[in-house]
Amino acid sequence: MDLVITNDGGRYTVCVNEKLTAVNSSEFEAALKKIVEDADELVLDLSGMDYTSSAGLRVMLCAKQIMDERGVDMILRGLNDMVMQIFRETGFVNLFNIENPSDK
Repeated sequence: MDLVITNDGGRYTVCVNEKLTAVNSSEFEAALKKIVEDADELVLDLSGMDYTSSAGLRVMLCAKQIMDERGVDMILRGLNDMVMQIFRETGFVNLFNIENPSDK
Protein backbone atom coordinates (compact mmCIF):
# COMPACT_ATOMS: atom_id res chain seq x y z
CA MET A 1 0.00 0.00 0.00
CA ASP A 2 1.37 3.38 -1.00
CA LEU A 3 0.88 5.56 2.09
CA VAL A 4 2.99 8.47 3.26
CA ILE A 5 2.49 9.21 6.95
CA THR A 6 3.84 12.32 8.65
CA ASN A 7 3.56 13.35 12.28
CA ASP A 8 3.99 16.97 13.29
CA GLY A 9 3.68 16.96 17.07
CA GLY A 10 0.63 14.70 17.14
CA ARG A 11 -0.94 16.11 13.99
CA TYR A 12 -0.87 13.20 11.59
CA THR A 13 -1.27 13.43 7.83
CA VAL A 14 -1.80 10.24 5.86
CA CYS A 15 -1.39 10.60 2.10
CA VAL A 16 -3.12 7.80 0.22
CA ASN A 17 -1.49 7.38 -3.17
CA GLU A 18 -3.50 4.56 -4.72
CA LYS A 19 -7.00 3.13 -5.00
CA LEU A 20 -8.56 1.74 -1.83
CA THR A 21 -10.02 -1.68 -2.49
CA ALA A 22 -10.89 -4.85 -0.60
CA VAL A 23 -7.39 -6.08 -1.46
CA ASN A 24 -5.47 -3.31 0.32
CA SER A 25 -7.99 -1.92 2.83
CA SER A 26 -6.70 -4.15 5.64
CA GLU A 27 -3.24 -2.61 5.27
CA PHE A 28 -4.79 0.87 5.33
CA GLU A 29 -6.77 -0.09 8.43
CA ALA A 30 -3.65 -1.38 10.20
CA ALA A 31 -1.81 1.88 9.47
CA LEU A 32 -4.69 3.99 10.80
CA LYS A 33 -5.06 1.86 13.94
CA LYS A 34 -1.50 2.77 14.88
CA ILE A 35 -2.39 6.46 14.60
CA VAL A 36 -5.94 7.04 15.85
CA GLU A 37 -5.27 6.38 19.53
CA ASP A 38 -2.46 8.95 19.74
CA ALA A 39 -3.34 11.61 17.15
CA ASP A 40 -4.29 15.13 18.20
CA GLU A 41 -5.57 15.62 14.64
CA LEU A 42 -5.80 13.33 11.63
CA VAL A 43 -5.80 14.50 8.03
CA LEU A 44 -6.36 12.00 5.24
CA ASP A 45 -4.93 13.50 2.08
CA LEU A 46 -6.74 11.67 -0.70
CA SER A 47 -5.36 13.71 -3.58
CA GLY A 48 -3.42 10.67 -4.84
CA MET A 49 -6.45 8.37 -4.73
CA ASP A 50 -8.87 8.08 -7.63
CA TYR A 51 -11.21 5.39 -6.27
CA THR A 52 -12.39 3.82 -3.04
CA SER A 53 -14.48 0.72 -2.60
CA SER A 54 -16.89 0.13 0.25
CA ALA A 55 -14.02 -1.53 2.11
CA GLY A 56 -12.03 1.71 2.02
CA LEU A 57 -15.08 3.70 3.09
CA ARG A 58 -15.56 1.35 6.04
CA VAL A 59 -11.98 1.86 7.21
CA MET A 60 -12.34 5.64 7.04
CA LEU A 61 -15.65 5.50 8.89
CA CYS A 62 -14.19 3.33 11.66
CA ALA A 63 -11.27 5.74 12.06
CA LYS A 64 -13.68 8.67 12.22
CA GLN A 65 -15.77 6.98 14.91
CA ILE A 66 -12.68 6.48 17.08
CA MET A 67 -11.57 10.06 16.52
CA ASP A 68 -15.08 11.34 17.35
CA GLU A 69 -15.12 9.31 20.58
CA ARG A 70 -11.82 10.93 21.52
CA GLY A 71 -13.07 14.40 20.54
CA VAL A 72 -10.32 14.77 17.95
CA ASP A 73 -10.67 16.24 14.46
CA MET A 74 -10.41 14.07 11.37
CA ILE A 75 -10.27 15.91 8.06
CA LEU A 76 -10.42 14.58 4.51
CA ARG A 77 -8.52 16.65 1.98
CA GLY A 78 -7.91 16.56 -1.76
CA LEU A 79 -10.85 14.48 -2.95
CA ASN A 80 -10.99 14.50 -6.74
CA ASP A 81 -14.30 14.57 -8.62
CA MET A 82 -14.55 10.75 -8.86
CA VAL A 83 -13.97 10.18 -5.16
CA MET A 84 -16.25 13.08 -4.23
CA GLN A 85 -18.99 11.47 -6.33
CA ILE A 86 -18.58 8.21 -4.39
CA PHE A 87 -18.88 10.14 -1.12
CA ARG A 88 -22.02 11.90 -2.40
CA GLU A 89 -23.67 8.70 -3.64
CA THR A 90 -23.05 6.87 -0.37
CA GLY A 91 -24.04 9.81 1.84
CA PHE A 92 -20.56 9.89 3.37
CA VAL A 93 -20.18 13.51 2.28
CA ASN A 94 -22.46 14.35 5.23
CA LEU A 95 -20.43 12.32 7.74
CA PHE A 96 -16.95 13.74 7.20
CA ASN A 97 -15.22 17.09 7.51
CA ILE A 98 -14.11 17.53 3.89
CA GLU A 99 -11.77 20.39 3.04
CA ASN A 100 -12.07 22.09 -0.33
CA PRO A 101 -14.51 19.74 -2.02
CA SER A 102 -15.30 20.67 -5.59
CA ASP A 103 -18.91 20.93 -4.46
CA LYS A 104 -21.21 19.30 -1.96
